[in-house]
Amino acid sequence: MQNASKDTDAALVNKVLQLRKLLTKKDFLGARKLADSIAYANTGEPERAMACFEQALLAAPENPLLHLNLAHAYTQRGDIERAQRAYKSASALDPNLPGAHTGLANLAVMEGKLSQAEELFRTALRADANDVPALLGLGHLLADRNELA
Repeated sequence: MQNASKDTDAALVNKVLQLRKLLTKKDFLGARKLADSIAYANTGEPERAMACFEQALLAAPENPLLHLNLAHAYTQRGDIERAQRAYKSASALDPNLPGAHTGLANLAVMEGKLSQAEELFRTALRADANDVPALLGLGHLLADRNELA
């Protein structure tokens, strides 16, 4: 049993080493800042989270998850214009990222642009048919319009 554990540990170490080779220093810094940002956001320190997200974007501007999480932070602060830009950046970098479309859809709902919101929720669901926020958003939108069967 101990040999199996050592084999598993060795395989895990090899996998980590392979992944490290694939990551550039900038990717690693961006991932670390993303983790820090999420931690600050989850502990109620939005200003520190924003600073970390912005630093992470300097390290890895092509990372759609950084743009997505920054957009969420902007939305929480009520900075709708910046949130829209960040969601659009995330979507441009990864068109199959449902969270970017769902975020834009939620902003569209806030602005009363319900047709646009519906299309964005549906775009998110084309990217991931099981995306819970998009399913809930579309469901609420259709329920409010009495269009649920």
